[in-house]
Amino acid sequence: MLVITRTPNKSLYIGGEIQLKVIKVLGESVSLGVSAPKNMRIVRSEQERKSSDNGSITSGTEVLK
Repeated sequence: MLVITRTPNKSLYIGGEIQLKVIKVLGESVSLGVSAPKNMRIVRSEQERKSSDNGSITSGTEVLK
């Protein structure tokens, strides 16, 4: 695992197509912005576990909070 320190409004890129941007940090909570191709499925880890538990498919267009 790569661990990188970023401050608000700083970004990192994955593979040239995915941008992760730190939006804000409040205590132990971090808000991230994700820019990726529309066909890429992006879900929160707890949603991924739910979908694999019950066999359902989770939408890749949900708003992450």
